[in-house]
Amino acid sequence: MHVFRYFIVIDGLQQEEDWDFLRNVFPQNEKSSRIVVSTSVQRVAKYCSSSTSFVYKMEGLDNEETKKLFWQEVGVPNAADSLKQLAQGICNGCHGLPLAVVSAAKYLRPIWTELKQSDWDREALALGNRVTGQGEQPAFAELKKVLVECFDGLTCHRVKTCLLSVTMFPKGHPIKRKSLFRRWIAEGFVEHDGRLDKNAACHELFRELIERHLVEPVESSRENLVPAAEVKMCQVHGVLLDFLLSESLRRNFTDLIRNNVPVQAARGGIRTRRLAVHTDDDCRVGAPCDVDLKRYSFIRSLTIVNSAFKDLLESEFLRVLDLEGSKGIDEQALCKIFQLIHLKYLSIRDTDCCRIPKRIRRLHQLETLDARDSNVRELPIEVLLLPRLAHLFGEFQLPSELCSKKKIPITSKDVERVFKSSNSKLESVAGFLVDDRQGFQHIMLHMHNLKKVKMRWGSTSTAPTQDLSGLLADSLRRRFGLECLSIDFGEHSLDFMNPLSYSETCLLKSVKLRGSLSEGLPGFMYKLEYLSELHLFSTGLDSEALSALEQLSHLEHLQLEEVSDRFGSCTFSLAAGKFERLKRLIIDAPKLPQVTVANGAMAVLTTLELLCHDVTGFAATDISRLGSLSEVVLLKSLKSCDPGTWSRWEAEAKKHKKRPRISFCDSSNRQQRQAAAVRQQKSGTKWRMLPR
Repeated sequence: MHVFRYFIVIDGLQQEEDWDFLRNVFPQNEKSSRIVVSTSVQRVAKYCSSSTSFVYKMEGLDNEETKKLFWQEVGVPNAADSLKQLAQGICNGCHGLPLAVVSAAKYLRPIWTELKQSDWDREALALGNRVTGQGEQPAFAELKKVLVECFDGLTCHRVKTCLLSVTMFPKGHPIKRKSLFRRWIAEGFVEHDGRLDKNAACHELFRELIERHLVEPVESSRENLVPAAEVKMCQVHGVLLDFLLSESLRRNFTDLIRNNVPVQAARGGIRTRRLAVHTDDDCRVGAPCDVDLKRYSFIRSLTIVNSAFKDLLESEFLRVLDLEGSKGIDEQALCKIFQLIHLKYLSIRDTDCCRIPKRIRRLHQLETLDARDSNVRELPIEVLLLPRLAHLFGEFQLPSELCSKKKIPITSKDVERVFKSSNSKLESVAGFLVDDRQGFQHIMLHMHNLKKVKMRWGSTSTAPTQDLSGLLADSLRRRFGLECLSIDFGEHSLDFMNPLSYSETCLLKSVKLRGSLSEGLPGFMYKLEYLSELHLFSTGLDSEALSALEQLSHLEHLQLEEVSDRFGSCTFSLAAGKFERLKRLIIDAPKLPQVTVANGAMAVLTTLELLCHDVTGFAATDISRLGSLSEVVLLKSLKSCDPGTWSRWEAEAKKHKKRPRISFCDSSNRQQRQAAAVRQQKSGTKWRMLPR
């Protein structure tokens, strides 16, 4: 082998140790030899990739490629457009997976000439059952075998359990990573084992699912290999989800009611512990469920999506209740919910709930309350007094009892127990509205376990007073253990943060600021040893302040978003050896500032997002200096409005040793892009399990 040039392909590598052995067998003989490795495990791909190679993530087929392959396998390679349209639902259901397309084509090959339009639609819906082996269809045997091997290859029981838990959500529904973690903890899937705490254990399990591509980021079409810690929302591939749902039902892990019809009833003598209730988008939202809930009286977890339940009293052992997006969550329904004294996780996110009754004080076991995107605007004091509450999400006016000028406004024993001692379990408060009533200091000063705080200026008519800003700075000064801080003051000044010192805020890992920073970034931030994520929105930083950001040596994620045209006249200099840990840089503005990149700057940067209509400030040739770059994201409008710029970026990407992908997005607003990705995944006909 030392004298020959060789080309080796290794398929299906699963362990790093195997690569260590194989790499030593094939010597580096300086004859341009190559070894190509395929693997389904992300960490193995990274391990095999040397400094001169790169990882290529296989993508699914697009719509046209899917239809072409389908009709080619059916035996009609030159099918007319009208004929292709008949099978659009089936092609959508394959989600770009070639083996699924081939299996569906093999099944329909003998009968496709006899099918009418209604038959094609029925077959599209029934393919979920074919994949899972119901009816033992030979055409799907190979696909079923691959799915079984994929699932059985998971040796850890906890990983399998956590993977099956995603079947509680319908196809195309984005699953929020942190919400999923809190559900796992509430259901007891994850426990403290002496080595890792519960949250760290959740990260380990989730990382395993991400690295094996069993769970994928929502924006996976634009991502290369995304670390699990950076995934905000995820999903499971549609074909795999059908298989997992079948396994979940077979193992009696969960039951599913779709459109008021049970997909599979619980087997006699075995009590199901989890129930999911889904209503498809084409059905009437909020339709009442006619299923008798008495048969589910022992369930521990109930997830309702796009549906409505009124009678929950029979499920008295519930620990997890997720009502996200449901309707009919009025005060009467909440009073019934608040009788579920074992409840640990309650989500009324994106519901029509308007008010949280004081009866919530009965939920002594509640750990998570999520009321984001709902109509709840006032928070009763009883919520803050819940003894086990750790995570509180929404956008609330703080209780009026906290807005008294007294140091401790209430004298009951319960309030003293929470506010005068360290008994409060609250770790996350995201978020509350700050105004002149000055009630926030009781949250900041007396909740000793706080790690994440999100606040927004709540008044539209007045600006924060100097006294209020000083009080807020004093509150932050005393929050030594704070890890994540988000402050949204709109167009008002954030300069009150300047007096803060390093020693008082040294544990901060993530900072998000919206508001004017006329005096530059607060000085203490340059000394933060753990700061890895920084988001700056409409801060008005000048060129000197922008270039000073390079002093943030531990930063891994930097996002700059500006709406002012003045931002485009600034200069952003990236010196050699600076931003040595930065992996992702996002600049979202009408015009990109003048960016200069020195050799050796941002040595480990993998993702560069320039979401500007004018990107002339960044020379495309400069990406050659970013040796680890794997993806560049630009606005889609550049491709049509400025084809020359688009061509230059494409050409430079091909010259780069890593050959980074050039991706395009429709909107410059990150939340809009993420929402668009979710809508795209929900569009089209989906395979689904049909009732038996």
